[in-house]
Amino acid sequence: MNYASDMLQIMGHFITSSLKRRNLVKMLSHMSYTDQLTKIGNRYAMDEHIEKMPDGESVGVVFCDVTGLKKINDTEGHKAGDNLILRACGSLKRVFAGYMLFRIGGDEFLVLCPGIMEEELKKKVWMLKKDIKENNVILAVGAVWQKDGKKNIDRLLSESERMMYEDKSAYYKAAGIDRRR
Repeated sequence: MNYASDMLQIMGHFITSSLKRRNLVKMLSHMSYTDQLTKIGNRYAMDEHIEKMPDGESVGVVFCDVTGLKKINDTEGHKAGDNLILRACGSLKRVFAGYMLFRIGGDEFLVLCPGIMEEELKKKVWMLKKDIKENNVILAVGAVWQKDGKKNIDRLLSESERMMYEDKSAYYKAAGIDRRR
């Protein structure tokens, strides 16, 4: 009887240890693929999602940059800057619900829209611009679409980023802000 009791205690400790290790691995995996502030995917999650995207499917790529984050951080503090990032992320979540959102840099976001049609992507970008205006967020946006997107995903990512920088530059020019200072 003592032997059976000892064996059950040892097995209980082993099972408890295994469950704790499993939960820790789950937590670490979640943390390594999730942006801690916004709770959306990070760059690692984006890379994994791209790998799993099916071939031959249309894809829309939306690259966004929160404009004015540095100024907010410098003048109002990082808590205000975090709030700005969260408002921008909220707009993206509302408009692109059902698609994959990623925070890929301090103030940069990317949305991947596999299976979307070109007109639907344009409509969503228009809706995003309306939503950010309503939520007092300035977001530079670059969006591209391709019929067979995964084949040229790197080019699409670069093109959407280039378009985002053009949008950002146009905003600063229209606002009369000299960014060289």
